[in-house]
Amino acid sequence: AQAVYCGHQAKPGDFPYVVALGHSDYPQCGGAIINSNHVVTAAHCVDWISEEYFTVVAGAVEWDSPQAQRREIEKIEIHPDYYPGIENPSLIERCFLFLIQRIKRQEEILDADNDIAVLR
Repeated sequence: AQAVYCGHQAKPGDFPYVVALGHSDYPQCGGAIINSNHVVTAAHCVDWISEEYFTVVAGAVEWDSPQAQRREIEKIEIHPDYYPGIENPSLIERCFLFLIQRIKRQEEILDADNDIAVLR
């Protein structure tokens, strides 16, 4: 699967703060790097799986690209007010993060209303 933005195929480097999240060889959701240790994603992407089966892929527009950087998640901590099927935030802490280029400031990305998870 290739990354697409507004109907156009994304090129490597177009969105350096975007990551893919998934298990084994299958991308499940997207996320955004918000600082050197965190990625933000939708809560429903992580409420059904444990850390050891989830992978974060960055630095490429294709899941199986040789340029892709793969990282494991160290810990998933679900927000106490998150309930499946209802838009609420989740928190994943202590994952990987590595920065390839400068990214958006944390406060710009965390301005979303609900349904978020943060990877560290």
